[in-house]
Amino acid sequence: MKSFMVLLVLAGLFFVFGCVQEQPVEQEPEIRYVCSDGTVVLSADECPVTDIEYDACKVKTGSEKDSCFYSLAVQRQNTSLCNEIEANDTDEEYNKIGCAKDVALAKQDPEECKKLSDTNHVDDCYLLYAREIADYSLCDLISRVGTKDACIDLIAADTLNWTLCDKIAGYTTRDRCYYGAGLDTLDFKYCDKITAQDFYLLRVNCYGHVSWYRGDPSGCENLDKQADKDDCYNGYAVNSRDSSGCDYIIDENKKQSCMNSFE
Repeated sequence: MKSFMVLLVLAGLFFVFGCVQEQPVEQEPEIRYVCSDGTVVLSADECPVTDIEYDACKVKTGSEKDSCFYSLAVQRQNTSLCNEIEANDTDEEYNKIGCAKDVALAKQDPEECKKLSDTNHVDDCYLLYAREIADYSLCDLISRVGTKDACIDLIAADTLNWTLCDKIAGYTTRDRCYYGAGLDTLDFKYCDKITAQDFYLLRVNCYGHVSWYRGDPSGCENLDKQADKDDCYNGYAVNSRDSSGCDYIIDENKKQSCMNSFE
């Protein structure tokens, strides 16, 4: 009988404690941002747009409205708010492209540019972002060839890394890049790379200006046509105020015109 009672008690204890299982503890979500209306979200860009700050910006007009949404977008690191800005021209202080660029810089993520509603604005945003951090590789994110070339050209000029000129696809922008490289380095090799398919005198002007800055008219001899050489020597003589440059001109009319400029 005692044995039976002991077994009965043990069975009861097993029933009570066996049914008690440890319940999983729910982890509190990490609080990263509290919106102005008190909403708690994991990141600032999850804040509801229908809040006090948004409504305050919405009732404004013109540049005040653009400035308000620009500041709010950067503060919240929320590129979608940049689309509320009406100004598209990057020359204007508060524009949607610059807004997206600043959000992208704050988040260190150029993909924020893709949240702009206009694809052309997306490309312009990539350009501004790439130029801001001086990274030409980001120009590859740009879909329009002309804008991509402009991106590389600008970064080449900003950083004086003229080897980047070779990466430009379009000959017009590439020639302009080589021209800038020639004037900066005073190296005739960049003038020689200019194809001048779009602006014929660009190559002539490059040799002429580099010769002038160097005080050395010999660069003009690198041009193929005698007429181009004559124009180059004339440019050198007039700009450097060195009449001896006129002596290299073969065409008599051009030579006389060159000499007349010193009378």
